[in-house]
Amino acid sequence: MPYINAFVTHFRALQAWASRNNAALDLDVSTFQLEVRCRHRYYSLHPQFVGGMQQRIVNTPVITPETSGFIGWLPYRPLSYDVSTDKLLFKDMIAENGLRTPARWPLSDSQAPPDQDFILKRSSGSFGYDISGPFKAGMTPANRAQGADAGRGTLFAEQFVPGRALKLWCWGHKPFFAHLRQPATVTGDGRSSVQDLIEARLAKVGVALSQYPEVQAMKNFLAYQGLTFDSILQEGAACSLDFRYGREHVTRNALASDNDFPTLPETVQRSIELASAAMARFLKNLFALPVLYSMDAVVDEAGECWWLEVNSNPVLPPDGYEVMFADLFGA
Repeated sequence: MPYINAFVTHFRALQAWASRNNAALDLDVSTFQLEVRCRHRYYSLHPQFVGGMQQRIVNTPVITPETSGFIGWLPYRPLSYDVSTDKLLFKDMIAENGLRTPARWPLSDSQAPPDQDFILKRSSGSFGYDISGPFKAGMTPANRAQGADAGRGTLFAEQFVPGRALKLWCWGHKPFFAHLRQPATVTGDGRSSVQDLIEARLAKVGVALSQYPEVQAMKNFLAYQGLTFDSILQEGAACSLDFRYGREHVTRNALASDNDFPTLPETVQRSIELASAAMARFLKNLFALPVLYSMDAVVDEAGECWWLEVNSNPVLPPDGYEVMFADLFGA
């Protein structure tokens, strides 16, 4: 996510808004607190950073030695509510509002494996970690907790829906930014192994396969497709490397907005309207003012959305300051 993680894109968006609205901005570089004054109102905005910890991505309100990016200022400190901390509760809410969410099954030693292709995941949010599979219908994984750390919520099986990963950002009831991403793929030449093809793709973005922390997840997804690292793909044949959001392994322009929201298909737009309205109704009972959240979904081959989870403390895309400040300071 180079665009929304780049400091300069946030500065540029703030500067443009302040210029149009005759606003004053003051940044405390010791804490990165930002004060915004406009139309006889002022707000102190709190920073959020992102970095690695034990080969995982984590958000933090302060800069640490592991900090690798900046993810925006908000007028409140990190929030938490039940449908964001428990994916199962979010799925219940989505289903109650007549929207699609993948089928799920509880796990127990006595229960038969799901009769549809499935993945294993935990009910707590995890930046796409704590997921294993996918597995074919009727298959019993050798280790049901493979890739799903103990103690991170309830372990369950979820219907695997192939498709494009959708991440949607909303401020209150207003959806304003989206990524709709195809899974990363490699295409065979009839000679190279899948591993060789993956290494060549990763090299284009400056990553060595030997240093890549999620090799096992790639192997699991290849196994689902009947392939291994040693397989030779026929010329023109393609295979997918990962089904999770944020694993496209491509280089993007860090200074140009990569907002897919304006070009989303109509079927996706209709589902977004209903899902964001449902979330806004839920949040209105908790907070007096709108808040930022993001929702994850899969868009299947028919263009239908399958909603997965909500994040209460996501990255704020720079495009979101305009939407947020319209509520804080008036249009």
